[in-house]
Amino acid sequence: MLAACSAPAAPGVARPAAPTPAVTAVPAPATSPTAPAGATPVPTIAAVEDIATEVAALRRLDTGGPVAARVVSDAELGDVLVRLEEAAAEEGVLPDDDAERLLAALRLLPPDADLGALRETVLRQGVAGVYVPADDVLYVASSAADLTPSSEVTAAHEVVHALQDRAFDLERPGDELLDADADAALAFTAVAEGDAIALQEAWSQAHQSAEEQQRRRTEEQSQAGGAAAVIAELPPYLLDSLSFPYSEGARFVAALRESGGDAAVAAALRDPPRTTAEIVVPQRHLDGFTAVELPVPPAPAGWEELDTDTFGVFDLAWIATPADGPARVQGVLAARAELARSWQGGRIGAWTRGEDVAVGAVVRMGSAQDGAALCADVRAWYEVQAGGMPVGGGEATTVLAGDRDVLALACDGADVRLGLAPDAATATGLTAVAG
Repeated sequence: MLAACSAPAAPGVARPAAPTPAVTAVPAPATSPTAPAGATPVPTIAAVEDIATEVAALRRLDTGGPVAARVVSDAELGDVLVRLEEAAAEEGVLPDDDAERLLAALRLLPPDADLGALRETVLRQGVAGVYVPADDVLYVASSAADLTPSSEVTAAHEVVHALQDRAFDLERPGDELLDADADAALAFTAVAEGDAIALQEAWSQAHQSAEEQQRRRTEEQSQAGGAAAVIAELPPYLLDSLSFPYSEGARFVAALRESGGDAAVAAALRDPPRTTAEIVVPQRHLDGFTAVELPVPPAPAGWEELDTDTFGVFDLAWIATPADGPARVQGVLAARAELARSWQGGRIGAWTRGEDVAVGAVVRMGSAQDGAALCADVRAWYEVQAGGMPVGGGEATTVLAGDRDVLALACDGADVRLGLAPDAATATGLTAVAG
């Protein structure tokens, strides 16, 4: 994802407070937190161990030994998550202020957004449990002396992550692509979360009575209602980035399981998809899709590099959707489904010069027709989001001036190149073919 600002720092380690795409969380990074004061694991460890045995049987995996668990309050869980988030920032995630500038330039966050505060709000109010791979410990929030039906399901979800970690290693040491490519990291997270969502539901159906399932639904409805204020504060792009691994991951895993059962899911955890295009269109993963390698657009002279990354369909959909207001989110989902069928590869780069930000990107689609359609959609996006008006360009390049910058757009068959900068010359330069 752009700047890795809202991409999970490590895959497969969090469960939303309720089973709706709107109540999700940034999975915690692979680092060791200090156990929260007042943790009370003893009353429910036996219950978690029972759940671990039952989930392992459903997943056809050996538990690999006892599953360490801590049952904590909502506040204590929030403290754990915030500490993990802070540790991730120290390990090289793009600083919030730089991420805010980049995402604001692309109209994905408001210019005055406080990314750190938004993320902490979600972590403290929208998470029911987390598994920490570095410690092999899961945390479950519960306000009761024993696990409630809802927190039992949370425990089942986190147990799945513990089993995944033991069998497939969620931290993936040495996997440089997952470290450097946020689109690949998001795809891997979607596999892990989709598997955990499926198994938590299978466990609930197999081991909770009808009465317990009804109590679980009541609890989760209450949690969802309490999270409404959090949801209202989140920019749509950030909300989408948090919900994607759960909603699209569940669909991806269901498609894999239908195609090849648990073995297909295990294969995807062992050798994960490297693009969000494969998550959205699972058949592309099953067909062995590999993205083409495209060069980052040439850096503008005198500018300092801010970030480079894959420009995958998750992000691309947001600048290929002209709609505004409530219709935009649905438009993004529809655009992502279409783009995922044709996208062949993409790269994006960002540079700074003082307070200015410049962004250059190149995307290759499967055909010239799809390239032309994407070009038209990006132009319409800029006209809607920035009030862009044509101010020049050449035979193959369009230049539009917006409310605070200039967009240059070059359409060349299946390739689409764009530059976004404070002036037309810089923007146009970013559309040049890299040497």
